[in-house]
Amino acid sequence: MTPLLPQHRHQSSLEGIINFSGPKPFAVDERAGARRRFYDIINHFDTTDNDKRVGYRRPRLVRYTYEYSRSELSPSPFLRAFFEFMKLDVANISPSRSCLIRDRHRCVISRKFDQQEAIIRLTKHGNNAQDDEGNLLRGQLSMILRVAHILPHSLTQANADCLLDDSKTAALMILNMFDCNVSHLIDGNNIDRPFNAMSLTHDLHTHFGNFAVFFEAVPGQAHTYQVNTFLPPGILQDLPVTRTFYLTNDRSIEPPSPRLLAIHHAIAHILHLSGAGEYIDNILRDMEETGVQEDGSTELGRIMKLRLGGWLDGAVGAYG
Repeated sequence: MTPLLPQHRHQSSLEGIINFSGPKPFAVDERAGARRRFYDIINHFDTTDNDKRVGYRRPRLVRYTYEYSRSELSPSPFLRAFFEFMKLDVANISPSRSCLIRDRHRCVISRKFDQQEAIIRLTKHGNNAQDDEGNLLRGQLSMILRVAHILPHSLTQANADCLLDDSKTAALMILNMFDCNVSHLIDGNNIDRPFNAMSLTHDLHTHFGNFAVFFEAVPGQAHTYQVNTFLPPGILQDLPVTRTFYLTNDRSIEPPSPRLLAIHHAIAHILHLSGAGEYIDNILRDMEETGVQEDGSTELGRIMKLRLGGWLDGAVGAYG
């Protein structure tokens, strides 16, 4: 007699049959960029999908499925699934793009609109093109913007042995002297997060990176600063000026960090009051005019330490 086969154990749930883990949610500063790209795609297909059609429209089905997600975190798995289905790389949503979205495509100091974004919108919408606040773009001043790091990106770039150079390690130690344990804010990929960056025109980006332009917090007013400069009077005629940073409605993209701006402010004042800023400028000017002298009189060693330490750079192109 053939033995009876054992009965399958009763399955009390679908766990183990279906993977319920779902896609990993976006980080807070990634979500706004992913959402913007999602709407760009949906709006494109919605406008090309026969404006006179009545009834079922596939782009709107996708849009409303996203918009009626039940919880705050639900849209993230939906967006990941959407981009995977479209075979698009979500990683292409760069920190630079996030900063431009947060800053409403305007320089945080001059308030000039990003020229590259203006060209895109004016080409697409003509005289009806609008800025991020709904105002007509035509007639507004625009300039090409760059997204500048508050503290330079090269501070955390390792060498070929995956180690920080001595000068970079020393620079991070000095940062912690300004503000205890602040260096953890820019550890690893954190240095590229939006709280360490802001949108600036090319000239202001250069002066900010050279610590000639700085932000001083206005007491009692959140995210509000007086922007000033150590440059000679008349060079930047619009400074000093008081500016309040734009914030995204859902706070999904972090504003520039008050702690990091305070450190930048402190370094700018130390360089200016000690004369070190002028000293560095003289070394750079000497190298440009006479080149490297055989006897080392251009102080090549010192300028290389400055460059290795990351204090003579500090920006990424907005569309790099």
